Amino acid sequence: MQRISTPCRFIYFGLRQKTFAIQSVFVKIWTLWCLLTFVVLASIFYVVEVVLLWLGPLTYRLAHRWPAFCTRVLIGSWGIRIKQHNAVLLKNLPQSVIVLNHRCDLDALIATGYMPGIYKFIGKKELERYPFIGMLVRELYVTVDRSNHYSKKKSLQHMRHEVNGGANIVVFPEGWSNFSKNYLLELKRGAFKTAIDGQLPIVVCTLIGTHELFPKPKMEVRPGTAHMYWEAIIPTAGLTFEKDSERLMQQVQAIFLQRLQANYPNGYTFPEDQMDFETWKARQLAKASLRQ
Repeated sequence: MQRISTPCRFIYFGLRQKTFAIQSVFVKIWTLWCLLTFVVLASIFYVVEVVLLWLGPLTYRLAHRWPAFCTRVLIGSWGIRIKQHNAVLLKNLPQSVIVLNHRCDLDALIATGYMPGIYKFIGKKELERYPFIGMLVRELYVTVDRSNHYSKKKSLQHMRHEVNGGANIVVFPEGWSNFSKNYLLELKRGAFKTAIDGQLPIVVCTLIGTHELFPKPKMEVRPGTAHMYWEAIIPTAGLTFEKDSERLMQQVQAIFLQRLQANYPNGYTFPEDQMDFETWKARQLAKASLRQ
C-alpha cells in the first residue's frame, strides 16, 4: 500500500480541519435561524390555537389538525424533509395505537405533524411547565411523570378515556430519547396495555435519521432528510394483557430492530463530545425529583 507523504498528510488534515470549522459555523448559524422561525411560528400558532380551543366543539377537529399543519411548516423552514414510506398502510386506518422509536426531540415534532386523523400522544410531564406550551399540552395531549408511579397509572387512565373518545394514541414506548449505543431501550408496557384493553390494532412506525439532524442533548439543527417507515399493523383482537403482552412487545421490538439494524449495520455513530446517555438520564431524574 502506497503511503501518503508527510507534506500531503499536513495538507489533508489542514483541509479537513477547515472543513469541520466551516461546518461548525454553518450549524450555529442555521440553528439560530431555526430558533427564530420557531419563535415566530409558535407565536402565530399559539394565538390561533387558543381561539380554536375557546370555541370548543365547533372547532374540535381543527384544533387538533392546526398543530400538525404548523409543525410541518416549521420542520420545512428548518430545511428538514420528512419522507414517508409505505404510507398506503394508513388508508382507511381504524382507531389505533401508534408506536414509534425515539432518539431525539425532532421525533416529537414529527409525531405532531405526520400522524393520521385525530390523535393524542403521550408527552413528558415537564412540558406542562413550559410557558404557553404547557396549557396546550394539557388540553390536547396526555402527559406522564416518568419518575412517579402514580403519574404513570393516572396517564394510563387518561389514555383509556381518550380511546373511548375515538382518538388514535401515539406513544414512544422506549420512554426516553434514546441516544445510547443500543438500538432500542427497553419498551414500556403502557402502550401495549392500552391497545389490548381497547382491542385496538398497533401500528408500528420506525424513524430513521432524526438524531443526525437534531442531535440530543445538543441544541443544534441541521437540514436534511428524515425517514418514516410505516412498518405493520398488528391486530390485538382476542388478546389479553396477562397472556399476550410479552409476545406483542417482542414482535414490535423485532420490527423496530430489523429496520434500525438495516440502516445502521455498524451501530449508531456519535461525535466525540457526545454526552453519555446514562449520565444525561440520571440528571433528568434528579431534576424531576427536585421539582416534586
